[in-house]
Amino acid sequence: MWDVYLVVLVSVSIGITEANSGCTSTEKGDCCVFPFKYKGAVYDSCTFVDAIKPWCALTSDYETDKKFGFCTFKTCEIKTTDGDCCVFPFKYLGVTYNACTKQSDVKAWCGTKSEVEFWTREPRGNCKHYADPCFYSPCKNGGTCQSNKNQFSCECTPDWKGKTCTEKGIILSYVEN
Repeated sequence: MWDVYLVVLVSVSIGITEANSGCTSTEKGDCCVFPFKYKGAVYDSCTFVDAIKPWCALTSDYETDKKFGFCTFKTCEIKTTDGDCCVFPFKYLGVTYNACTKQSDVKAWCGTKSEVEFWTREPRGNCKHYADPCFYSPCKNGGTCQSNKNQFSCECTPDWKGKTCTEKGIILSYVEN
């Protein structure tokens, strides 16, 4: 009798630990690893870079390991720019979404109810987390993005200049005679 009781306690304890681990999970149940590197940039959250669904790396260096997953979120874990709760999963065009999407739009959005109507794409809202202009990593070539939530500026490395660090900087060198 005691052996069975002990097994139940261990099983409940493991379930609670997994539920409270704080892991951002993927559609397949894997945990995202943050921060991770992709194309020279470092990401501290799921990204839409090169995808219409948010994704994350499953190791700290995607460039080396090439392991990733599509992120999933719980209802109200992400809010819209109007402060409404994103509802996950939601259905649009017969597809079920467990995260914000850029499907049929240039901005990341979510359903605010479990069904989103085809023609009007309502009820929906733009995902607040992805509204930050730095979220899309506009600064290239190792530049660092700084944002006041409405605009961004890039702190470029010495070899680069321009609004998004894409113009080759002039390198001056001093030679002492």
